[in-house]
Amino acid sequence: MAVDLKLLKESKILVVDDNPSNVLLLEALLQQEDYQNVTSTTDPTQVRELHNKNDYDLILLDIQMPKLNGFQVMEQLKEKHGDDD
Repeated sequence: MAVDLKLLKESKILVVDDNPSNVLLLEALLQQEDYQNVTSTTDPTQVRELHNKNDYDLILLDIQMPKLNGFQVMEQLKEKHGDDD
């Protein structure tokens, strides 16, 4: 099965990390590879609202963060979206 790279590059991606340097690095790497729909936040409490507005295809999520860790963020998303792929 062939992968449609153009469609893949249009995927909506959310980067979540409390370390701004990591966010900048991931944004730069994704932009270098021509990903066009990249959003980021350093505040894990914003993820649910952002995902509700944007329906991301991929969330790159740090596990160890203050306020909410990555597992807690995923639980919040699971409450809203269930076990969707």
